[in-house]
Amino acid sequence: MFRKVRYVEITVAVVVFLATCWLFAWRMRDIGSCYSSSSFTSLESRHLNQERGPRIPVYIVEEHHEVVKYWFDAVRQSYIPKRGNVLIHIDGHSDGGTPDQWHTGPLFRFPVTHHDITTMMQQNDVFIVAAALAGLIDRYIWVWPAWNTHSNEGQSDKEYAAFRVRYGSLYHTDNATGQPVLHLCACATSSEYKLDNYCFMNNASDIDDSEGIPIRESECHMKYTGLVEMVSETKAISLISSGTWITAKDSVLLDVDEDFYGVEAAITPLVDAGVNKETIDTVAHWVKRLVCASDVRQERQTDSFFNYLVQTIIDFRIVCSINEKADDSVCNSLENLVSAVSTLQPKFLDNIRERNLMQHLCDNESEGALKELITELCNLNTDQLKAFAKVGICLYESPKTTDFDSEHSMRVCYGYNIPNETAVMFHIPSLLEIKQRTEKLKDILTQKQFVPGAVTICRSTRDGYTPRALFTKIESDIKRVLRDAFPRIREDSFYYDEDLLGGPVGWHGRH
Repeated sequence: MFRKVRYVEITVAVVVFLATCWLFAWRMRDIGSCYSSSSFTSLESRHLNQERGPRIPVYIVEEHHEVVKYWFDAVRQSYIPKRGNVLIHIDGHSDGGTPDQWHTGPLFRFPVTHHDITTMMQQNDVFIVAAALAGLIDRYIWVWPAWNTHSNEGQSDKEYAAFRVRYGSLYHTDNATGQPVLHLCACATSSEYKLDNYCFMNNASDIDDSEGIPIRESECHMKYTGLVEMVSETKAISLISSGTWITAKDSVLLDVDEDFYGVEAAITPLVDAGVNKETIDTVAHWVKRLVCASDVRQERQTDSFFNYLVQTIIDFRIVCSINEKADDSVCNSLENLVSAVSTLQPKFLDNIRERNLMQHLCDNESEGALKELITELCNLNTDQLKAFAKVGICLYESPKTTDFDSEHSMRVCYGYNIPNETAVMFHIPSLLEIKQRTEKLKDILTQKQFVPGAVTICRSTRDGYTPRALFTKIESDIKRVLRDAFPRIREDSFYYDEDLLGGPVGWHGRH
């Protein structure tokens, strides 16, 4: 679902200008509210001196596709124009996938309705292509960190690579039905990869086709042009210092993902405590049968109830561990422990009621789900229970996501990256490394070659990327660098999205 296997996401149906480039990178490596349409103010008025003028907005979101809402809101408020923007994407991952449902969003036109915006927020790694298809971005720069050099992201061994792309659509007859089907198509040129106007269309019948179908240039009805650049953090510093790579004439949209600093396996506390995947899945099953949350307030309340339930069982475990009476009726068998905890079920239901969650119980079997959850948790030792309390339970995705469904919406909150089941690289940075990466970020942004019209920051903690225990330090560093680099970013510039996991203070340490 969410960034679950980036290798597949980068190589699947990558047709539009951004996605096209990842496809070529892989291929060559193997070979060798409505929005205003009014005009905007001049470049001179948009690129005011950094020391004066309106503040630069900084939007902090949880999952990366949620930035789409704020990007187009920045257009509505004239922070950036509706076309011709340079996206500087500072991230541990390219986020260069093509939306599975690309045909449902605004295709080669500017979004004009709330529905248009919603259809662009399908997953946390396809939002850039969605924005490119709507014409917002015509130059995309992905700055990647040194720790991710050997990942499956397409950056290969090159410190810098660029692709000039023209892209559009064509109708192609489907072999099975004989009917014309709309496809995305593109032509790309890259001196670094020795590509000379290679043209192809997506393979609509096989989304796992990483090569696409070669076509003649004349077959593709071109709509937009673009430039895509993949650059290491070190190379970005030298390029930006040249004064010609990005300049004050560019309309810049700056986007920073906190997983630029590192990626954790959020399931690790459970694994380290000796909880097997089957047990985790069983707990998750009963969790999602209990409360069907539809927003983050219900998410927090459900997690808080879960913590209360777990702590109650831990209290029983502690009492049993210090009770020397071998014949104690509660402690001498698992069955008796389950029975003793289950007698508190009316109290648990009262706690649910106090949290205003009764109307959000999933179905008539929720009480049965609670009994099953109690039974499963009573099978765990104290360390394992503490691990479940630490990881917690949360919504499986942001409520803003296109296909979000509140039915059975809660899950054990370990994200979507499991060791040995994902191609995503894990890297837990030390405090020294965080400091060093912050200095590199500062070197990139403080050379005063450009002023962003708007900034977005993504936490990436609900989906299990940014190390949760370190996110406060990382986010604080990013905010400090932004304030130092751009004086028009002030304390009142920062806006915290309503759907952040754990709210503005975050998930870690919430209890």
